[in-house]
Amino acid sequence: MALPTRNGGTPTASSHAAALAQYSGQRLSDVLKVKWGDINNGQISVRQGKTGKFVWMPVHRKLASILAVLPRDSIHVLTSSRGRPWTLDGFKASWSAELNRDAMKPLRDKRLVFHGLRKSAVVMLLEAGATDAEVSAITGQSRDMVEHYSRQVNQRRLAAAAILKWETADAARTAKDKTAKGTKGPQGGGFVQPASEFVQHDQLERAKSSEILVGAGRFELPTPSPPEFVSF
Repeated sequence: MALPTRNGGTPTASSHAAALAQYSGQRLSDVLKVKWGDINNGQISVRQGKTGKFVWMPVHRKLASILAVLPRDSIHVLTSSRGRPWTLDGFKASWSAELNRDAMKPLRDKRLVFHGLRKSAVVMLLEAGATDAEVSAITGQSRDMVEHYSRQVNQRRLAAAAILKWETADAARTAKDKTAKGTKGPQGGGFVQPASEFVQHDQLERAKSSEILVGAGRFELPTPSPPEFVSF
């Protein structure tokens, strides 16, 4: 679900914060402290307030598109509608007010919270094939925490693969029965190795329609090029 906009398409200040949190995998408190000087040559560096860790990561291309059009009236990347750096309490109040808008009802119904963006980043990295160590290098989380999320992702992946095999075997058996129709001998039953074309077709169809949700759901930020924030 995309974050809403105002005035028929203008991103809100909180939307920019959500984008930075989503594509960096950092906590809100650390996201609000990011300065333009922390972003150089397509790289972003963050010193985490909770752990004291210093983490570095390449800027995701979608985040780069968003940052490219943000005003630079402050040394901080994220500012309020008044152009001032956010305080943690100030942002939380603004975010709460944003969630109370009628347009945000779908997010409220799914009980989505800002911190869920950090978990979303972890899961999407894992789904993309990143290793536990690679994810930990970006988010600064412990390997144990990342491995916890990894087990959830792997369970869903294995379950999806199992059902896919079941479905393709059924499809192959049905096709074999149709081909054997009218011939002598028993039909149906027994194991049938799915033909490669059945597997490939089902994999493509499943990929088109698949959507993995984090917890009760996860934010899906728009793909800006130039930045486009979808409004309700």
